[in-house]
Formats: sequence, structure tokens, C-alpha cells
Amino acid sequence: MENRIIVNELLFTEICKKGFLSTRDALGNIDVHFSKQDIKDLCAGKILEKEQFEPKTLFALANIGVEMMNILKRSPIYYGLYEELNTPS
Repeated sequence: MENRIIVNELLFTEICKKGFLSTRDALGNIDVHFSKQDIKDLCAGKILEKEQFEPKTLFALANIGVEMMNILKRSPIYYGLYEELNTPS
């Protein structure tokens, strides 16, 4: 069994401000940390698996359009990803 969480604009903003998500699972309170690679994967449309939860939880970024880049740009932690993702390869 697994949980699935769609990361909407509000949740994405919270994660980008703090670098982690505070929530509860079957065992109690838990902080789930997101690395820069995790955020980059979410922005690329990948499904992110976090096993700190019981049962494991899958995160997917909702289609929040241009706001995704604005949130990254203002993020105190992941602001560097704004330039990285906004630079043509």
C-alpha cells in the first residue's frame, strides 16, 4: 500500500520556504526533507518516492504552470534551481 500526494501551489510554496514538510503518519509527527534534486525531479514532472512515511508516499507536482518558477525564484533554499531550470540547454 502507498499514499499519493499531489503537490499543489500552496504545498509547493511551503516546501520551498522550509525545505521540508511537517506532517503526521501512522507513527506520529514526521518531517520529510526535500533535497535540491528532489525539487528538480518534481519540477521535471517525475514522481518522487519518500519512504520516511509508513506506508511509503509518492509526491507529484500539480500543473501549477508559471507559478512554479516564481515560487522557486523566491525560495530561500532552492532559488538556484530557478536559474538552472530557466537556462536553455
